[in-house]
Amino acid sequence: MFRYGVISDYNGSRLGENIASFVIEKSKPPSKPISCTGLTNLATGKHSIGQDRNLVFFGVSEGPEWEIYDSITKQGTIGSYAFFHTGAECAV
Repeated sequence: MFRYGVISDYNGSRLGENIASFVIEKSKPPSKPISCTGLTNLATGKHSIGQDRNLVFFGVSEGPEWEIYDSITKQGTIGSYAFFHTGAECAV
């Protein structure tokens, strides 16, 4: 499967439902919105949606800074990160 021009390997089951789940998951935007409370829970280990490495964008999801962040999230070579975005008010 190609995602943003990068090959995304699939090493899972060959059952149709598993392949479909993989494609659906890979079709979602790489960065997930997260609330301030969710971010606190993620940072303190109370939230299990992240990984060992998380990258968070603080601010409005538009403009040149967002475009740089968004392009980073679409690179297939940094699969060990979970990506999140939230408002600037959570950066305190």
